[in-house]
Amino acid sequence: MALSVTQLRRAADLIDRSGLAEWFDAQLASSGHPGRQERRGRPRLLSVRTLLIGLALAALDNRELHLVRVRQILNNLTWKQRKTLRIPDTEGAQLARVTDRQISYLWCRIVATVDPSPHFSPHLDKDANGFDPERRQMLQAVLDRILEASLDDRTTSTYAVDWTYMPSWARLRRAGQPSPDPDANHIRYENKAKTGPKYNIYGYAVHAVVRTRAPGQEPTPYLCERITLAPAATNPQAAVLPLIESLKAEGRIQRLLADRGYTMATADRWSAHLRQLGIQISMDLHPNQRGVKGTYGGALQIDGDLYCPAMPHNLHDIERLDHFASVEQRHQFFAEIQRRQIYAMKPHGKEKPGRPRRFRCPAAAGYVRCPLKPDSMNLPYDKPTVYPGQDLLAEPPTCCSQTTMSVPVEIQSNTRQTPSWGTPEWYDIYQRCRPAVESFFSMLTDPGKEHMDRGRIKMMGIAKTSILVAFWAAAANFRLLDAFERRLEREANPDRQYIPRKPRRRRAVPYTDRHTSTDPPPAKPAA
Repeated sequence: MALSVTQLRRAADLIDRSGLAEWFDAQLASSGHPGRQERRGRPRLLSVRTLLIGLALAALDNRELHLVRVRQILNNLTWKQRKTLRIPDTEGAQLARVTDRQISYLWCRIVATVDPSPHFSPHLDKDANGFDPERRQMLQAVLDRILEASLDDRTTSTYAVDWTYMPSWARLRRAGQPSPDPDANHIRYENKAKTGPKYNIYGYAVHAVVRTRAPGQEPTPYLCERITLAPAATNPQAAVLPLIESLKAEGRIQRLLADRGYTMATADRWSAHLRQLGIQISMDLHPNQRGVKGTYGGALQIDGDLYCPAMPHNLHDIERLDHFASVEQRHQFFAEIQRRQIYAMKPHGKEKPGRPRRFRCPAAAGYVRCPLKPDSMNLPYDKPTVYPGQDLLAEPPTCCSQTTMSVPVEIQSNTRQTPSWGTPEWYDIYQRCRPAVESFFSMLTDPGKEHMDRGRIKMMGIAKTSILVAFWAAAANFRLLDAFERRLEREANPDRQYIPRKPRRRRAVPYTDRHTSTDPPPAKPAA
């Protein structure tokens, strides 16, 4: 397939904006003895920048990320294409003689400078347990540079996170036999449906942080800003938290949308870290997390919030809204949630990370009328009236006897969120904006697009696989940017008639029109 001018320019700009060529050159120059420059023989026929451009072109052209494909691309570049890529004439004249061994040698030298695996890196102890932390940060910095170079100038403060699996080129061996890719791990993946397929995957978990938008915000392309790979069946929270911390250090993220794969963890592994960073969480609740989960100070703990103990029992457990619910069912669900929110304990004061927060009952806040709060009985009659039972009237709990109540951060720390679960505001944030990360992964694994699957990368090791997957993610970002710009153009010119392109090949002849007999074709009727 011929390379377009847009692909050539994007590949060159991606490498130049990332600064990886100069960074890897500096790493290779200092990879000899400490404090000494690397001693080289004759000059390289292939530069680091040209090799990275070849990898980017293979990703942008939807080819397999094999070094053989990279060699074919570089061998067949014309002088005009080399000029577009800003390759020097001296190097460009010799690209036709580049061999597979030269590309493989330079690629392995590059990866060896950031490889954190003791199994593949010659500079690490083979008996070390786990990845080297310093090299793991260097590898993550390389991935961040690749993705940052594929972004536009638009910003957002809301992000969604999720993961999918990337099978390794190696196979899982029998018990007692080592695998050729010891960095990968095995996981048994089962579909949510009971009749769905089940997979045994040996490979990596690809975690991505994708930008999305908040309700009322200007449209923005759902680009991937951070990506990382970890062995499958490992702790997903530990793999994603460094990415969130880097985005928070740059002042980008304020709210994170995460599914139950992350939020089912205990608070000390997930939600406590995010709240310490000052990040708001929007998440879905597992059936085991919904319903009444005890009391604190007499207040009911339901779905991540505290509620009045005199709340009607039919509002304790509200069934989750189904994805295929009708409009009538959706309105009914929101109406029940709104009735329950009337009895919710209201926060008093501003929340501070790691500090207890004070709450007051809805009667003290002026939302309902309650006999336990005599001042609330002077409210208008259009306010709902709470009818506490005899046990509450005889011995009012702390939430009813005090004006405010201090609630520690440990209470419902892994299910508490703002806005509350099930409300229309929560639905607009989570259910409408979180699918941005799902659409990104669908494009990344689509056979007609990037097609991230086993065999598309015939390399082993977490370093090589991570860098090549990052190039795929950058190619997906460019594809999303093109689609977003076309959408803005259609909205800006609604009266313009868009003519679809003609198909690239002829369609199949209908079976009824095919000539299946051995007789000569009939003569055409006279005009």
